[in-house]
Amino acid sequence: MATKKSRRNPNTRRMKKSTKSNRGFKQIALFTILRDDNKKLKDIMDNILNNSDDSEIMSESFIQLKEELKIHSRAEEASVYQPMKANDDTRFLSIHAHEENALVDHLIAELGNMNIDDELWMAKFLILKQEIEQHIEHEESEIFNKLKNDFSIEELDMMAENMITLKKEEMENTFIDSI
Repeated sequence: MATKKSRRNPNTRRMKKSTKSNRGFKQIALFTILRDDNKKLKDIMDNILNNSDDSEIMSESFIQLKEELKIHSRAEEASVYQPMKANDDTRFLSIHAHEENALVDHLIAELGNMNIDDELWMAKFLILKQEIEQHIEHEESEIFNKLKNDFSIEELDMMAENMITLKKEEMENTFIDSI
C-alpha cells in the first residue's frame, strides 16, 4: 500500500504544479522580465569593473549601462510603479523605488560629465553600483512579494504586457536618438 501511495502523490503534485504554472504564466513573465533586466545591468557593471584598466571598454560599457537603465527605468516606472502608487498598500514602496531611480539617474548624469580615467569616476561608479544592487535586492524581494499579494493575475498580466510594449518603444527611441 505504501508503494501505491508514493506513486500517486508525485503524479498529483506534477498536475498541480502544471496547472498552477499555466494559470500564472504572465505573472511569472513580469518577474522574469524584471529579473532578466536586473541581471543584464549587473553584468554590464561587472564588465566595467573587470575592465577598469581599459578606458575604451569602460566607456562603451557605461554607455550601454545608461541606455539599459533608461529603457528599464521608464518602462518599470509606468508599468509597475504607477499601478503600485495607486494602491494604498503599495504606495510607499512605489515612492521609495521611484526615489531610488532618481538617485541612480543623478549619479549617471554626474558620471557622464566626468573623465572616465579620473579615479573619482570609479569611486562614484562604485556608489552607483551599490545603489543599483540595493534597488535590485529590494525589488526582487519586497516589491515582488507585494505585487504577488496585492495585485490580481490580470493586473500582473497587464503590467507585463505594458512593460514589454514600453521597453520596445524606449529601445526604438534610444536607437533613433543615437542616429
